[in-house]
Amino acid sequence: MTQPIQAVLLGAGGRGLFTFGDFAAQNPDQLKFVAVAEPNDFRREKFAAIHKIPSQNCFTSWEELMQVDQISSVLFNTTMDNYHFSSSMAALEKGYDVVLEKPMAPTPQECSQLVKESTRLGRKLIIFHEMRYTKFFKAVFDIVHSGRLGELVNVEHRENVVFWHYVHSFVRGNWRNTKDSAPFILAKCCHDLDLLYWIIGQKVQRLSSFGSLKYFKRSSAPRSDLPERCTDGCPIEDTCIFFAPRLYSGPAKKWRRILEFGADTANKPLDEILKTSDYGRCAYKCDNNVVDNQVVNLQFENGILANFVTTAFANKPSRYVRFDGTKGTLVGELSATDSEIVVSDHLSGTKESIDLETKYDEAQHGGGDSEMLLDIVNNLKMDQSIEHSVEDALESHLMALAAEESRLNNGAIIEMHEFKSRIL
Repeated sequence: MTQPIQAVLLGAGGRGLFTFGDFAAQNPDQLKFVAVAEPNDFRREKFAAIHKIPSQNCFTSWEELMQVDQISSVLFNTTMDNYHFSSSMAALEKGYDVVLEKPMAPTPQECSQLVKESTRLGRKLIIFHEMRYTKFFKAVFDIVHSGRLGELVNVEHRENVVFWHYVHSFVRGNWRNTKDSAPFILAKCCHDLDLLYWIIGQKVQRLSSFGSLKYFKRSSAPRSDLPERCTDGCPIEDTCIFFAPRLYSGPAKKWRRILEFGADTANKPLDEILKTSDYGRCAYKCDNNVVDNQVVNLQFENGILANFVTTAFANKPSRYVRFDGTKGTLVGELSATDSEIVVSDHLSGTKESIDLETKYDEAQHGGGDSEMLLDIVNNLKMDQSIEHSVEDALESHLMALAAEESRLNNGAIIEMHEFKSRIL
């Protein structure tokens, strides 16, 4: 068996335990976690037990970890968005290569500074944009770059966030408020802007964006007498789509493992968890402020026009794309039920349907998580950079942050050259 890459984990939450941790457990010859930093005692101890991490390598914070000698060559950072910058900067300066969960940071200045610091120190900084590694988007990329569509003219891209995922993460969950996390367009959709940048192969020249928190607010509540919690005798529980006990017993059942992942919730029944946790709050009465719908119009440097749409009200998690070129059209959807690409040829009128025999499961992002982790490990072993550079990641993050600035300014057109010069 080959020797695995040894790594430190910052943040043993859902992503750290169930994505990176599971990969290490299932691929012991590829990746081994030898230390963990996590403030939650239950999560830290659980991760340490699974990966047989000795007590001297368990830390209550990333700051505590940085007080000791460097433990491994690589650090995986899955802390909350607002801690990404400070913890990653400290890790880079300590000597770690860093694999950082997206978004890399909530502000353009911090994103740029992270890239500059990694370059200055000669350390690897890898942003986890796993959607590039799915079979679906690899196939889209290959078809577009094969020339079958001719010269690209127009692109449509949608991320359809299923309603229960949005309510779980962005109304009741950790990413509901920009005081604690990044804007929705960055936290959720930097993947999609990265895919547009990657497949089109050009930088954005200008963009504009509209979006709002249209529905998940107190003024949208069907009645004025709704309780603060679903468990406090809600008068509309039979008709409310977002009634938490039914949601977590039905379509969002798989997310219950996140609800139960704490010392005060482990092994407790769902109703008891919902009586005290944020996930039992009325969906109309939370402290959320991120958008639930947004559109971005983009003009690329080569003249290609693109439109990106995201919504919190989809019936299933999916991504939809359409590429219109001078010779053909590609239409595709990656969803929880199927994955298909159809390529139409303008001259012959023929259509080719490509069934990729893969589905979009949000737990592993359509297989992208494991494929990117394999690429990261292989390249770390060979001391090479992965194909998706940190400069690529920075570009898509700046697209998202420029779109958010446009949205906050009533859809003002943002010239990207001017935005970068002013911000960076």
